[in-house]
Amino acid sequence: MTTTVTHADARQLTAQRPTAESRIGVGTIFVSSWGWEQTNVDFYIVTKATAKMVTLLPIGKRVHETLTWASETVTPDPDNILGDPIRRKIHTYAGHPSVSINQCEEASIWSGEPVFRSQWA
Repeated sequence: MTTTVTHADARQLTAQRPTAESRIGVGTIFVSSWGWEQTNVDFYIVTKATAKMVTLLPIGKRVHETLTWASETVTPDPDNILGDPIRRKIHTYAGHPSVSINQCEEASIWSGEPVFRSQWA
C-alpha cells in the first residue's frame, strides 16, 4: 500500500520541525552521507515518531552552492517527495540519535547546514 503525501503536507511537516536539541518529532529531518569515491547525500523527514521508532519519508535535495564540476553542497527539499515511507528503530551512533536506512546508509539529525556532495560524470 502506498501512502500519498502532498507538497503542502511536507511543508507543514517542515514547519513543525523541532530543533536538533529537542526530542525527535514529526518534521525532524535526517541526513545520510555515504559512498565510495563519491559522496552521496540523502534526506528523510519524520512523519511519525515514538520513543523508539520513526517513520521516515525520503525527500529530495536542492543545490546550495556549486563548488567544482563534480562537487556541491546541498540542503533538503521537503517539497520533493521521492518514495514511500519507511519505518526504522532509533538508536545512538557516535553519541547522537541515528537510524539505519540500509546496509550502506546511517542517517542522523540534519544540523541545518548545507551538506557536501560529490559525483562522477
